[in-house]
Amino acid sequence: MRQKAWGLIAVMLIFNIVWSLRLWTEGTSPVHAATTEEPAPSLMELYTLFNQPGPLWLSGVDLRELNLAGIDLAEAQLRDADLSAANLSGANLMGANLVLANLNHALLIETNLHMADLALTDLGGASLQAADLTGARLEGANLQGASLHSTILAGVDLQVSNLGRAVLHRANLEEANLAGTNLRNADLRQANLSRANLSSVNLEGANLEDANLHQASYNRITVWPSGFDPAAAGAVLVEE
Repeated sequence: MRQKAWGLIAVMLIFNIVWSLRLWTEGTSPVHAATTEEPAPSLMELYTLFNQPGPLWLSGVDLRELNLAGIDLAEAQLRDADLSAANLSGANLMGANLVLANLNHALLIETNLHMADLALTDLGGASLQAADLTGARLEGANLQGASLHSTILAGVDLQVSNLGRAVLHRANLEEANLAGTNLRNADLRQANLSRANLSSVNLEGANLEDANLHQASYNRITVWPSGFDPAAAGAVLVEE
């Protein structure tokens, strides 16, 4: 019951923010609006709005440090939204647009990010343990120092993203596109990198202990940890 109550409070906060932004856009302050013919929505009206069919439009909204655990934001428009330090653990963000969003140090533990668009998103220091990012886009995203222990990243596009010092212990990166990615000093112990694209990747100082590199492709620009033999690990050199 306590979790549901906090979820409802979070919903109310979101719509109060959106309502205030709408009023300012229309040239009416929230204080003045209370005395006009168009009052702010009641809690019940806000709850009804939140549960209407169709994705939410929250682009550019400030949602910093909010507790949104378990919330349903499937296909929501969150482009350029500020979700830094927000708690989105267990939330449904399947197919959401999070391009250029700020998720720095956000909690995304066991969050559903299947097919979400996270291109150019700031996820530095974020916690994404056991999150599902299958089929997501993460080109150019900042994941420096992020925790991705046991995270599902199969088939994810991570081209030219920053995963320096990221924890990817037991992460599933099967068939992921990591071309041009920075994985310097990353923890990739027991990670599944089978058939992943490792062309031009920087793996200097990375820990690849017991990682699965079966048929992972790399080129002559790929930087491996000192003393590591990619061919012996099952990786395949691709001549370009």
